[in-house]
Amino acid sequence: MENRENTCEQCDYYLQVQPGSGECRRYAPQPNRTIYASRAEATGGYKTDVHWPKVYDSNWCGEFKAKR
Repeated sequence: MENRENTCEQCDYYLQVQPGSGECRRYAPQPNRTIYASRAEATGGYKTDVHWPKVYDSNWCGEFKAKR
């Protein structure tokens, strides 16, 4: 397993939501795929949720920016 120092936990774009995980705030929230919600679940229409990407403290990517 790789040992990386530039993890989400150390990134300026990271917002911890609970111990061990959080959200990446690098870009605007993105919609999940659209699903049909039946009348029993909602109003009988199409539903799209929008979320920040969920990440773990130990994740990493190529757009790391050290915390200020």
